[in-house]
Amino acid sequence: MICTLYDSFALTGRGHGTDRALIGGLLGMESHDPRLVHSLELAEEAGLKIEWEVGEESPAGHPNAVRLRLTGSVTGISTDIHAISEGGGQVAIVMIDDFSVRLTGLYPALLVFHRDAAGVIAKVTTAVAAGGCNIARMEVARQSRGQKALMVMELDQSPGPEMAEEINNVSEVYRVRTVLPE
Repeated sequence: MICTLYDSFALTGRGHGTDRALIGGLLGMESHDPRLVHSLELAEEAGLKIEWEVGEESPAGHPNAVRLRLTGSVTGISTDIHAISEGGGQVAIVMIDDFSVRLTGLYPALLVFHRDAAGVIAKVTTAVAAGGCNIARMEVARQSRGQKALMVMELDQSPGPEMAEEINNVSEVYRVRTVLPE
């Protein structure tokens, strides 16, 4: 994983414990967790390799921003996640792989990476409904017509693995990820 700190995070981040807070959050720790001071060591023990970088200007346009480049150890697929600190231990994900999004972690979420084509949204939302989940909020973005697109759904219920598998079987879908609140 590569963590790029921007703006004020880049200036004060490591000295103020931002690095420990970021990694602690990735490990599922709350802002009041006493293990936060040891989060970097715990991540290393868990086999997480972390590189730190300082970025010039955040694409997220926020003074407290970070980019996490996560690479799957099995698949080798990389995903860029841009997040911002909203204060008080609250974080929002604002970009995923160059798509603007808004995820606060308050709801279970489904991220569906797909090719932009007629009927994909209908197929995916039908699978969500069939799985017993209600969509609380949804946004869809595409790079351009017929190209890569991202569908983000925040749900009232947690999606099961069967739902993700069914959505992944839609021919235009190439990746499905579930994000669960802690």
